[in-house]
Amino acid sequence: MSAIQSAIVQEIKDDPTLAGFVGDRIFPDIVPDTQLEANDNFITYSPIAERYVQDVAVIISTVQINCISKSLGDAESMHLALFNVLQRFKGELGSGSFVRDTKFAYAANKRQVFDEKTETYSIQADFVLKYQEE
Repeated sequence: MSAIQSAIVQEIKDDPTLAGFVGDRIFPDIVPDTQLEANDNFITYSPIAERYVQDVAVIISTVQINCISKSLGDAESMHLALFNVLQRFKGELGSGSFVRDTKFAYAANKRQVFDEKTETYSIQADFVLKYQEE
């Protein structure tokens, strides 16, 4: 797991609203089948792109974060909480343990998908972050 992914996971765990929905059910890429059967709410994350800007020693990353739920209302509430945590974030992401001096974070895209096989709703958001690693 990269520093930015670790920092995002920590921010999600630290937020009481998101923690109330997902607890520790935060997974890279996909939700394990065993979790789908036993729980209702999840978050997944996937790196999309990463670019190093060497002349100013920063990294620009795009990470897709999916709020997944068996309830559309819960998926929307999770997305809103995630947006409130990460949108325009500045400072030490992940309690400062992973990423320092985050310059900005913003949601670039948002999509809503229903998966008929798993009967879950997914609200997908691409977040762009500019930061320096610790």
